[in-house]
Amino acid sequence: MSTERLQEPEVVADFHVKLQSDVEPPMGEPGKSLAKEVELLRLQVAQLCQATRGLVTLISVLDKKVDVALKGGPGADFAVLG
Repeated sequence: MSTERLQEPEVVADFHVKLQSDVEPPMGEPGKSLAKEVELLRLQVAQLCQATRGLVTLISVLDKKVDVALKGGPGADFAVLG
């Protein structure tokens, strides 16, 4: 029976946490605000949702156009697919 050792991947932190004093003004480079980061993330999620809704609408319209084109009904225009 062999014993296999698992190695943890090396993880490098790409952020630093700075504690802020209640009585002293902040010194040095200001860190990122967690509230601002959350707000930015919410904005990005809203934009992603809007883009996804647009893509779903586009796919729906394309699907209807392909159905009409394949059935040869009125308004069948294969130039749209080219």
